[in-house]
Order: sequence, then C-alpha cells, then structure tokens
Amino acid sequence: MENMKYVRKGRKGDNELILRLVSILAQGQTEYLIPLLRQLNTTEKKKVAVLLRDIDRLKWEDYSFTPDEGVEDCLAYSRFVCFSKSDIEYIKKDEESWRLFPSPEKLLSILEWYRPNWFTDYYNELFEQNRIYIPYLYLIQWKRAGLITSTPPARIADIFPYLFWINGDINQPERFLIELVTFYPEILEDICTVFAYPCDVAQQDKSSVLHVGMPYGPITTILRQYSRYGTPNRMWILKESLAAHNRGFKKIQSGWYADLFMAMEPSCEELLELQNELLSSLHSPCSKGVHTALKCIKRICPEKTFRSNDFIPLVPMLLSSSHKSIQVATLAVMKLLAQSHPCQSVDKESA
Repeated sequence: MENMKYVRKGRKGDNELILRLVSILAQGQTEYLIPLLRQLNTTEKKKVAVLLRDIDRLKWEDYSFTPDEGVEDCLAYSRFVCFSKSDIEYIKKDEESWRLFPSPEKLLSILEWYRPNWFTDYYNELFEQNRIYIPYLYLIQWKRAGLITSTPPARIADIFPYLFWINGDINQPERFLIELVTFYPEILEDICTVFAYPCDVAQQDKSSVLHVGMPYGPITTILRQYSRYGTPNRMWILKESLAAHNRGFKKIQSGWYADLFMAMEPSCEELLELQNELLSSLHSPCSKGVHTALKCIKRICPEKTFRSNDFIPLVPMLLSSSHKSIQVATLAVMKLLAQSHPCQSVDKESA
C-alpha cells in the first residue's frame, strides 16, 4: 500500500491505527475522525500524539497532506484529544498556540464527551493574557461547565458588547432580549463591567441591528428594563454612569454614559441623592458629561436641599470652558439659583 511509506519503523503494531488515522487526516474527514478519537485509549493517544508532533514539524511531504480547512480541523481535533499536559507545556510557548486547537465554537461538541486535564489551566492563561478571543456566549457556557474559572472583568468588558453584533434582522428585538437574558442571566452581572473598563460599548449599543425598532440600543434597553427589578441596581447604574465620565475613557465611550444617564430618566429625588456625583462630573474632560450634569443641576437647583455652596465655587471653572454650551448652561443655572435662593446668592457675592 502507498500509505505504508508513512509508517515508520518501530510502529509495526500500530500500523492499522496509524494508517487509518493518516487516511482520515489526509482527506479531512471529520465525520470519521470523531468516532475514532472517542475510541482511543491512553496508550493509543500517546502514539497518535507522536504522529501529530511529526506533522506539526511541517513534514507534510512525509504524509502527503494538503493543509485545507478540513485537514486543519481534523488536526485540531486530534491534537485536542491526544496531546498530553507535557505537549501543552511545550507548545504554549508559541504566542498563537491556540490556533493548533479547534475554535471555541467547534470545541463545544468535543467538550460534551472529553475534557483534557490541561484544558482549564491552559485556556484560563490564554484568556487572562488576552491571547485568545472567546465569544461571550461561549464563555458563559464554558464557565457553567467549569472549564473557565478565571474571568478578569476587563476581559469580560472587552468581549461583552459584541454579544449584540448580530447579522440579519430581528423581528421582535425586545422579546429577543428578554429571551436572551432569561436563558443567560449572567448577562445582568457581566453588563456591569462596561462601566469600569475601556470597551466598545458605545459603538455596539448604537450600531446593533437590535436598535432598529427600539428607542434605545440593546445594552441601554437591558439596563433600563431590568433595573426596575433591582438587577442591576438602578441607583448603582446612575452613579456609575456619572463616575465613568472621569475614568479617562475615549470621547465616544464617555459620551455613551451621558446618554445612558439621561435614558434612565432620573427623578428629582434621585438627582438630589446624586449631588456628589453630579458635582464631580463637572470636572470631567468630557464636555458631554459636564453638559449633562449641568442640565440635571438646573432641575434641582431650586430645591431647598440643593448644595449651592458646593456648586458656586465651580462656576469660574465652568465659565472659562472652551465650550460655549457649557458657559450658557452655567449661566442658566446661576440665574435660576439666584431666583430660588436669593439670600444665599447675595451672601456668597458679599463674601
């Protein structure tokens, strides 16, 4: 047989297994490979691993392989099932070693019947070091199965917004979101990470096809709807939306928090409770954040519990802003403040 030339000396007892595997790999026949891999015992896996390491040394001419997608898939499945922890320790030195294994989407079918003892440590390390992209829904399923145990919040924030990058149209986007959150309640916890770390939350929330037919983007919609039931906490969302203005995010991300804050439609009572955060937002380098804070302060400045003595010292800074809209908004607040608290204003001016 022609394939016999691929069997090296010292493996005569393994000829049948190796020949069969070589034939399947060479033709990229995944449908035949998986049943074979499921039957291998520990000793056979070690023998197959030797063959795979030979192939990975790029000795393609010895095995007559054409590296098309089918062949690559078969090799990836075989490595995942047959490689030992010592093999992983060797190959993970390569920055792109994850490419040697099936994609997260394809791994799920294998993980149903086989999980190597090196899996969790290896993928946790890759995920922590930002060396592999795991789609958010697959990450949830891996976490549920105990495959991924270390999930840095910054990495979750990085991938979470892309949950809503959907191809095609969704006829009932609000119903789709409800079903999505019902099936994956982890969303309500992980959504909070977008307030603390740089991410593409603004772009994905505004550009998602789910925005079509809804007044707000999917992320804003979830926060609005589910905060009514306490998860996430509504006041927490309002505070974090204001605090995020001073976290050094890019302009588009900082602006998104201002839009979210207004979309939450805070009441006067809530704004009075948020005076610390509103006053802090006036120092934000994001003009949209400053303008949003001034707009809210204008609503509550006539109230008796408004802290005018804390606001007035900030007026010179606000009036020196390069943004005319901030200057105009500040003067509008001062005018209303003078009308509502004439004694306080006069006393301050006299001082």
